[in-house]
Amino acid sequence: ADPLEAVKMVVIEELLPEGVKGTPFRPVKSVPDFIAEVGAVRAREGRKFSMDRAFQQPELDYYRAKALSLLYQEDWRLKNLGVKLAGLLKLKQSADRLLELAVSRKEAPLWERAFGADFEEVGFVRSNCFVSLTAIGEWGDEWEDAAALGLSDPYYEVRVEALTMAVANSRQLKDAGRFTALARGLLADREFEVVKEAVILLGEIGSEEQMPDLFSLSEHFFWQVREAALLALRRMVERKVPCDLGKLREEASKFVLTSTDFRPTFGIKENYRDLMKALGAE
Repeated sequence: ADPLEAVKMVVIEELLPEGVKGTPFRPVKSVPDFIAEVGAVRAREGRKFSMDRAFQQPELDYYRAKALSLLYQEDWRLKNLGVKLAGLLKLKQSADRLLELAVSRKEAPLWERAFGADFEEVGFVRSNCFVSLTAIGEWGDEWEDAAALGLSDPYYEVRVEALTMAVANSRQLKDAGRFTALARGLLADREFEVVKEAVILLGEIGSEEQMPDLFSLSEHFFWQVREAALLALRRMVERKVPCDLGKLREEASKFVLTSTDFRPTFGIKENYRDLMKALGAE
């Protein structure tokens, strides 16, 4: 049955015969409006948020079908809406298509490349594919290969989201060595957001051999990278990575702890204190 028809058939309770219960009708919203509404409800309810409680089932069925349809649109803007919607709904049926889009390397037409385009599937779509795949939460060989390829994507936001997906699944990586090498290479990336996520990944899968890479970031221009390095070192300690703890304390004390962040405490200083606490040295 057409999910849209199911939504249209949801009736207004006041029109039902006495004793018969129904679900109040909610007009079908456009996909952008629905995405915005989900974001607003989630922000309001926080950890208590549940998609199934917040929205009617026929309504969700409609948007699930809509997401799958949009994923095959030629217009990248419509396709991008489908990608976002699939992740929002954690739509497992969309995973194969999302993986296909994320790793597609079919070149954009020549005239588009002349204006800076790279692949037919634009960077926004590829990036959001990794966001949605992370939200869906599955893992396997195809997912691991897609994440590895994403780390070398020419669009920096794709690299960021591929790293985020690898971090989320760090315990399931079959070839952690491959990701360690790729993450180390990204420490020299020109975009600090990429460097930050690469550092966080090293904290989850790296060994003592990668600690000097993290020590070298003690005076990095961007405080977000320095903060991530302290967090990564703490994660290594928490994972009980064999290392020279005295050397780690000495190198950690060299980190520049100034930042422009204030929440109302300086996050980088909090991370430094947490690292020292994990090392048993206040």
